[in-house]
Amino acid sequence: MSAPRRIPRLLVVLPAALALMCVVAAVFVWSRPRIPRTHDQNVRAALERRAIVYRGIELSQTYEESVDFDTYRAQVLVFMPDGRHVSGWLGCEERDRVCFLELRGIGIVGERLPDISDAPPWPWETWIASVLRRL
Repeated sequence: MSAPRRIPRLLVVLPAALALMCVVAAVFVWSRPRIPRTHDQNVRAALERRAIVYRGIELSQTYEESVDFDTYRAQVLVFMPDGRHVSGWLGCEERDRVCFLELRGIGIVGERLPDISDAPPWPWETWIASVLRRL
Protein backbone atom coordinates (compact mmCIF):
# COMPACT_ATOMS: atom_id res chain seq x y z
CA MET A 1 0.00 0.00 0.00
CA SER A 2 2.90 2.39 0.60
CA ALA A 3 4.51 1.65 -2.79
CA PRO A 4 1.79 3.45 -4.83
CA ARG A 5 2.23 6.60 -2.70
CA ARG A 6 6.00 6.64 -3.18
CA ILE A 7 5.81 6.83 -6.98
CA PRO A 8 3.76 10.06 -7.12
CA ARG A 9 6.12 11.70 -4.63
CA LEU A 10 9.06 10.66 -6.78
CA LEU A 11 7.34 12.12 -9.84
CA VAL A 12 7.11 15.45 -8.01
CA VAL A 13 10.50 15.48 -6.30
CA LEU A 14 12.61 14.38 -9.29
CA PRO A 15 11.54 17.18 -11.71
CA ALA A 16 11.79 19.74 -8.90
CA ALA A 17 15.33 18.58 -8.09
CA LEU A 18 16.32 18.73 -11.77
CA ALA A 19 14.87 22.23 -12.12
CA LEU A 20 16.74 23.36 -9.01
CA MET A 21 20.00 21.93 -10.37
CA CYS A 22 19.48 23.79 -13.65
CA VAL A 23 18.85 27.08 -11.84
CA VAL A 24 21.96 26.62 -9.68
CA ALA A 25 24.07 25.79 -12.76
CA ALA A 26 22.76 28.83 -14.65
CA VAL A 27 23.50 31.14 -11.71
CA PHE A 28 26.99 29.70 -11.43
CA VAL A 29 27.73 30.06 -15.14
CA TRP A 30 26.34 33.59 -15.52
CA SER A 31 27.84 34.93 -12.28
CA ARG A 32 31.43 34.23 -13.24
CA PRO A 33 33.29 37.04 -14.98
CA ARG A 34 33.03 36.98 -18.74
CA ILE A 35 36.30 36.58 -20.58
CA PRO A 36 36.62 39.02 -23.49
CA ARG A 37 37.42 37.37 -26.80
CA THR A 38 37.81 40.57 -28.86
CA HIS A 39 39.05 44.10 -28.27
CA ASP A 40 35.54 45.35 -29.00
CA GLN A 41 34.11 43.21 -26.17
CA ASN A 42 36.89 44.42 -23.88
CA VAL A 43 36.07 48.11 -24.48
CA ARG A 44 32.33 47.47 -24.06
CA ALA A 45 32.97 45.65 -20.76
CA ALA A 46 35.07 48.57 -19.48
CA LEU A 47 32.26 51.02 -20.28
CA GLU A 48 29.67 48.78 -18.63
CA ARG A 49 31.82 48.35 -15.48
CA ARG A 50 31.75 52.14 -15.09
CA ALA A 51 28.00 52.27 -15.89
CA ILE A 52 28.63 54.53 -18.89
CA VAL A 53 25.65 54.57 -21.24
CA TYR A 54 26.68 54.57 -24.90
CA ARG A 55 24.99 54.08 -28.24
CA GLY A 56 27.87 52.29 -29.95
CA ILE A 57 31.62 52.03 -30.30
CA GLU A 58 33.96 51.86 -33.24
CA LEU A 59 37.57 50.67 -33.34
CA SER A 60 39.76 51.70 -36.26
CA GLN A 61 43.39 51.24 -37.18
CA THR A 62 45.71 52.91 -39.65
CA TYR A 63 47.60 50.71 -42.09
CA GLU A 64 50.78 51.06 -40.02
CA GLU A 65 48.96 49.98 -36.87
CA SER A 66 47.39 46.97 -38.58
CA VAL A 67 50.68 45.52 -39.86
CA ASP A 68 52.44 45.68 -36.49
CA PHE A 69 52.07 42.13 -35.16
CA ASP A 70 53.89 42.67 -31.86
CA THR A 71 51.52 45.28 -30.45
CA TYR A 72 47.93 46.35 -30.97
CA ARG A 73 46.88 49.99 -31.26
CA ALA A 74 43.52 51.34 -32.33
CA GLN A 75 41.53 54.53 -32.19
CA VAL A 76 38.36 54.15 -30.13
CA LEU A 77 35.28 56.19 -30.92
CA VAL A 78 32.38 56.01 -28.44
CA PHE A 79 29.01 57.30 -29.62
CA MET A 80 27.02 58.75 -26.72
CA PRO A 81 23.20 58.80 -26.52
CA ASP A 82 23.13 62.62 -26.62
CA GLY A 83 24.73 62.64 -30.09
CA ARG A 84 28.29 63.56 -29.16
CA HIS A 85 31.22 61.20 -29.56
CA VAL A 86 34.27 60.62 -27.40
CA SER A 87 37.58 59.77 -29.00
CA GLY A 88 40.41 57.83 -27.40
CA TRP A 89 42.75 54.92 -27.95
CA LEU A 90 43.35 51.31 -27.02
CA GLY A 91 46.86 49.94 -26.79
CA CYS A 92 48.19 46.46 -26.06
CA GLU A 93 51.85 45.73 -25.55
CA GLU A 94 51.67 42.05 -26.51
CA ARG A 95 48.95 42.11 -29.20
CA ASP A 96 46.13 40.70 -27.02
CA ARG A 97 47.74 41.05 -23.59
CA VAL A 98 48.65 43.97 -21.30
CA CYS A 99 46.01 46.32 -22.72
CA PHE A 100 45.15 49.88 -21.68
CA LEU A 101 42.17 52.08 -22.56
CA GLU A 102 42.24 55.86 -22.72
CA LEU A 103 38.97 57.80 -23.09
CA ARG A 104 39.61 61.10 -21.29
CA GLY A 105 36.30 62.63 -22.40
CA ILE A 106 34.41 60.24 -20.11
CA GLY A 107 37.00 59.93 -17.36
CA ILE A 108 38.83 56.75 -18.36
CA VAL A 109 42.57 57.37 -18.13
CA GLY A 110 44.95 54.45 -18.60
CA GLU A 111 42.52 51.76 -17.45
CA ARG A 112 44.12 48.32 -17.52
CA LEU A 113 41.92 45.86 -19.42
CA PRO A 114 41.81 42.06 -19.04
CA ASP A 115 43.78 39.97 -21.50
CA ILE A 116 41.94 38.72 -24.57
CA SER A 117 41.19 35.00 -24.45
CA ASP A 118 42.22 33.04 -27.51
CA ALA A 119 40.23 29.99 -26.42
CA PRO A 120 36.98 29.55 -28.33
CA PRO A 121 33.77 29.65 -26.29
CA TRP A 122 32.26 26.38 -25.21
CA PRO A 123 29.43 25.28 -27.55
CA TRP A 124 26.90 25.35 -24.71
CA GLU A 125 27.88 28.99 -23.92
CA THR A 126 27.10 29.97 -27.50
CA TRP A 127 23.80 28.08 -27.41
CA ILE A 128 22.70 29.63 -24.09
CA ALA A 129 23.61 33.14 -25.33
CA SER A 130 21.56 32.64 -28.49
CA VAL A 131 18.56 31.36 -26.49
CA LEU A 132 18.73 34.32 -24.11
CA ARG A 133 18.90 36.80 -27.03
CA ARG A 134 15.63 35.36 -28.35
CA LEU A 135 13.83 35.85 -25.02
